[in-house]
Amino acid sequence: MPRDLGEFELATFFTFSSKERALINARRGPLYRFALALHIGFVRMTGATLDAYQYVPQILWSHLGKHLGIEPPDPGTLRTLYEIRERTLFDHQVIAYQALGFVPMAEHQRRYVVRWLKERLAGRPNRADLMQELKRWLYEHRILIQQDRALTPLLVQVAGGDQSARNL
Repeated sequence: MPRDLGEFELATFFTFSSKERALINARRGPLYRFALALHIGFVRMTGATLDAYQYVPQILWSHLGKHLGIEPPDPGTLRTLYEIRERTLFDHQVIAYQALGFVPMAEHQRRYVVRWLKERLAGRPNRADLMQELKRWLYEHRILIQQDRALTPLLVQVAGGDQSARNL
């Protein structure tokens, strides 16, 4: 979570459609509505799910509270929102990515990504920006972006496992 969210990011990623508001408002209790809104905005902004233990900037807490008509909880980590019901974190992540049309990468998509990466690598001496291109492609195709350590094996596989691929 970036610590310096501006008005653009707040308005673009953390303002919700009527359909998203209906999903949010269907949650029981203001704390869970607040948390689900946070997850939806985060998936929209990054294409990845929000870890429960990440820092959330005060400006985002205030923005969500104002737009949802909910008194924001004390700032801090999301850990406090999920102490009692750990399963709720997973539920919020799934609802958020499904509401936005994202899906976890299926095997056929992984194979396609490998082929796409091979095409991107052909005749390319500089591989430094390949991870960012991969993430952009995944976001554009509404496939959940995994952590770098989960995506790196794809890049290594495509590059043939040579030493330069390990530096991706």
